[in-house]
Amino acid sequence: MNPIRIMGAFGLICGLSLLPVTGGLAQAGPMSTPEYWQKTAQIHDGTNTMAPEQVRQINESIQQRSSSLRDLVSYPAVLTGQQVQQRVYAAMQDYWRGERPSVYTEGHSLTNEEWMAVRDNCNVDQLPVQINTRYAVTTQRGNIRLLPSAAVWTNSPDSSLDRLQGTAIDPAQPVVVLADSKDGNFSYVESSDYQGWIDRDKLAFTDNNTWLSYAKPADFAVVT
Repeated sequence: MNPIRIMGAFGLICGLSLLPVTGGLAQAGPMSTPEYWQKTAQIHDGTNTMAPEQVRQINESIQQRSSSLRDLVSYPAVLTGQQVQQRVYAAMQDYWRGERPSVYTEGHSLTNEEWMAVRDNCNVDQLPVQINTRYAVTTQRGNIRLLPSAAVWTNSPDSSLDRLQGTAIDPAQPVVVLADSKDGNFSYVESSDYQGWIDRDKLAFTDNNTWLSYAKPADFAVVT
C-alpha cells in the first residue's frame, strides 16, 4: 500500500503562535481590522513564533508528562505478549477486573454468558511470547472500543450512553496494531493519543518503511 499523502501537520504541535482566542466573529469595530490583531498578538515581528527546535522540545515535554500520548514513529518493533496483555487490560478501563458489570445491552441485563464471550474475544490468553508490531492506516472513520464488541452497553435500559465507546478515530490516521480478537473482526490498536479495539476492515496494513513515509513524511502540508 502506498497511501496518498494528504496528511496535515503530523505531531502534537507543528507550529505555535500565541494568538488570542475569541468566541465569535467580529462584525465591526476594532476587532475587524488587521491592526488590532497585529497589536494584540504581536506577530508582526515574529517574537511569538516558536523556532522548530522549540516546537520539538515542547512536543517532547508534553509527551513525557502525559501517559496517554505516544510517539508512534519511535514505537517498539517488538513487544512481549505480557506487555500487550497489560495494554489490552488497561484499555478496558473499569472492565479489566473480570467481574460481570451491572450494565444493560439490547434492553436486558448483561448475562454472564455475554460477559464471558466478549472477554474471551480479547484473546489475551493466546498471545505469543513475542509480538511483532504491525503498521496500518485507518481507511474510514471508526469507533475505538474498550472491548472487541459492537454491542451497546448502557447503565439503564433507557440510556443511550454506550459504555464501551472509547472514542472515534478519523480516516487517514496511522496506528500500530498489536493483537486481533478471537473472532477476527477487531484489532487492538494504539494511535498517538488513544488505544483500544477497532473494526479490522477499517484498517489498511502496510510495511514499516511505507508506513513511516506516511507517519513522518519528509514534506507535509499545513491546511488553514
